[in-house]
Amino acid sequence: MLLTRRSELETYMATILTIEQNDNVRHLIREVLQRAGYRVVEAATIREVTEHLVLEEPAAIILDCLLGGPGLGLDLLREIRAMPRTRDIPVVVTTGVPEPDIDARLHHCGASAFLLKPFGPRDLVQAVALALALSPKPATVAAAS
Repeated sequence: MLLTRRSELETYMATILTIEQNDNVRHLIREVLQRAGYRVVEAATIREVTEHLVLEEPAAIILDCLLGGPGLGLDLLREIRAMPRTRDIPVVVTTGVPEPDIDARLHHCGASAFLLKPFGPRDLVQAVALALALSPKPATVAAAS
């Protein structure tokens, strides 16, 4: 596959950290994003998130709003925004709780974008692409293995 434009190269193999406790949803997200050309690493717990963030700097993060219970996903988002190494990483928050002001609350907590569950593959890929496009830092391209 020949990549000719810089934006294509930046998107191809950019690492996305998916933080989702539901195995089925997490695997579906991985499958969709891998087919779109992203490298995906997965975490189901706060401990796994911490381990991944020590080892890698993902180009974007997809975060389940209810990870570990109500409010804990947003607490993690606040921690991500508080750490100098991760504060500029775009975060797409997913939620299954439709609240009237959810978009304002999530942006106030530092979300780059949000997706209401259930969402389709196209919506997921578009949200990640938008988050990467709005990122202040260029996407990191992983070395081919």
